[in-house]
Amino acid sequence: MKELLLASAIAGIAACSDGSDSTGSAEQDTKNIRADIRAEALSASSTVLDVSLSIASDTDQKIKLENGDQLSASAGGETIQLSLKENSVKPVYVGTLSTGADSTVITVALKRTTPPSDAGIPFPSEQISKPDFDEIFIDAPNSVATLPASFTVSTPAAATEFTSALSTVPLAWTPSGSGDDMRLLYSTTCPPSPANNATSISGELVISGDTGSQAVPMIDLLSTQGTSKKCSIQLDVIREASGALDTAYRTGSIFGTQRRTVTIIYSP
Repeated sequence: MKELLLASAIAGIAACSDGSDSTGSAEQDTKNIRADIRAEALSASSTVLDVSLSIASDTDQKIKLENGDQLSASAGGETIQLSLKENSVKPVYVGTLSTGADSTVITVALKRTTPPSDAGIPFPSEQISKPDFDEIFIDAPNSVATLPASFTVSTPAAATEFTSALSTVPLAWTPSGSGDDMRLLYSTTCPPSPANNATSISGELVISGDTGSQAVPMIDLLSTQGTSKKCSIQLDVIREASGALDTAYRTGSIFGTQRRTVTIIYSP
């Protein structure tokens, strides 16, 4: 009954009015929120946090923090407040920790602010009990991700040129055998300079386990761009490990990852 009353009970507290398909956190029970969290190490001294909140029953409806609600991330003795990503169509909260070492434990916390008083908030009937705000605006302080082992992309070297669409990119990384999931993202720009009316595509190719190597057909990276233009191809190799999401949320995901990037050239 308390959850059914939530919308009418606090609709007047605040509302998200940025024009995007989102709603304000002051209207949401923590138990109805989905949280999707990524802690991505780019180097031994940098981990980027990316957090998206949405309504669990409608993940297209994103949640924007308001009324004093805050997201933070901590690792070791460092704690940072996450902030709204600039120029993002939908609310995403980001920040950077100054570590990316193997096995670093990162904790992401949602701190809720209970309204100071329910005075003046309308309720549908005097016969229906008012909701307990302390049960609605509960914190989610303990979503935990552990960074997997770091690695180095050994081949291809940066700026390596491939002249045939039929060639194979010999992707290799070390060390391997972590048991964690591996992913390969690519972004292809043809021609390389955006000033020359470049077009870009991006996608993901399957990596079969953490074996340390993967043969990547060049044609898969070119896709609909054709084979007659010179292209710049960014490869992002990701090692990914699932974490533990705070049980205060309804559902969601959390990952700790290591990302390494290399850019190659297709020059027919």
